[in-house]
This record gives sequence, structure tokens and C-alpha cells, in this order.
Amino acid sequence: PRPRWIPLSPAQKRMWFLNQYDTTSPAYNIPLTLHLTGNLDTTALEHALTDLTTRHETLRTTYPLHHGQPTQHIHPPTPHHLPTTNATETELPHHITTDTTTGFDVTTDTPLRTHLYQLTPHHHILTLVLHHISADGHSLTPLLRDLATTYTAHTHHHTPHLTPLTIHYADYTLWQHQLLGTTEDPHSLITTQLHYWKNTLHTLPDLLPLPTDHPRPPQRT
Repeated sequence: PRPRWIPLSPAQKRMWFLNQYDTTSPAYNIPLTLHLTGNLDTTALEHALTDLTTRHETLRTTYPLHHGQPTQHIHPPTPHHLPTTNATETELPHHITTDTTTGFDVTTDTPLRTHLYQLTPHHHILTLVLHHISADGHSLTPLLRDLATTYTAHTHHHTPHLTPLTIHYADYTLWQHQLLGTTEDPHSLITTQLHYWKNTLHTLPDLLPLPTDHPRPPQRT
């Protein structure tokens, strides 16, 4: 059973903190750019993206604060709007760079951003940018598989038939919290693990003096 306010997993808490430290940073964006050649059914593509966000809750989840703690807010499915722009080969790198380097504020922005660029009537570029709080590198395989399956179905005016998902990340999060327990409980698994690693790592220096070819710049490029 899900509570009204779903907590974040420890991994999501790390991403949430880093995101709120600087919501303009693209450091945890996961960009994907697809060349689409041939006849493109943009209506079918929009329907497929709608199916994608409907199927995968994390793609329509924001992470607002509630009583000082970040929570998972899963929004109801809505039709996905795909912005479309005519572009030239010369303009395309600027557009893709803008798409992929624009940050997310995960408290208000759902973690999937899309844009379609038409170079010619038979050559399009689709950009998808996800935030790492809701996806990782392995997520791209099911994402592309489901997008291709649903798009193909819609181009033939069929209803896509995908095996319903039996579990979502929110369910995993609740299981993980149940397994680890809380730091207030001295006998919980998370307390035991924290105690072990604090004792194991307490003699390490704050910064490893590794030799490097170049000094670390004050601002990442």
C-alpha cells in the first residue's frame, strides 16, 4: 500500500540535493538524440510519447517538499505535447546543445523533455532529455523499446499491447525503506551499515592527493 506522501529512495535523495543545490546544472541530464528518416507520423509519435509517460510513472513524477522532506508526487497521465521546430543542419547543433544543457528543477519539472526538429520532410531529429533522479543508462533500453512498439502500433491505428508493469520505482522505494529501517532505530539495517562504514572510512583523508595532468577548474565545463 502506498502512503499519501511517498518518500524518496536514498539514491533519489542524493540526486534531489544536488539538483536543488543548482537547478541550472545539466550535470545529471541524460540526453538522447535520434535521427528519424522516411515518412514520420508526428501524431502517432505524440501518442506514443503519451503512452510512454502513462506506462512509466517516473516520467511524470515531481519531487516537491512536504514538511521539510522531499516526496514523490506522481501526476495523473496527460497527453504529451511534442514541440516541433523547422531547423537547418547549421542550426541543429545549437538547438541540441540548448535542449541537453538546460537544467531541471525536479520539485516542479517532470523529468522528461522532448523536442522534434524537421530538417526536411523526410529527415527529423528527436531529442529526449531525462533527469537522473528518474532514470539511468539502463533505462534507455526499455524507453526506446516501448517508444518504438507504441509508435508502430499507432501508425497502423492499433492500440498498443504492452505487458502491464507489476512494479514501479515508488514500490521499490517503499520496500527499500521497509528493509533498511530508520536511523532512529539503533538496531535497524541502515544504522548498522552506517556505523560500519563510518568506522571503516574514518581514517581516510578528505581529499586524495592524486597526481593530475591539469588542475581542477573552479567551474566545470
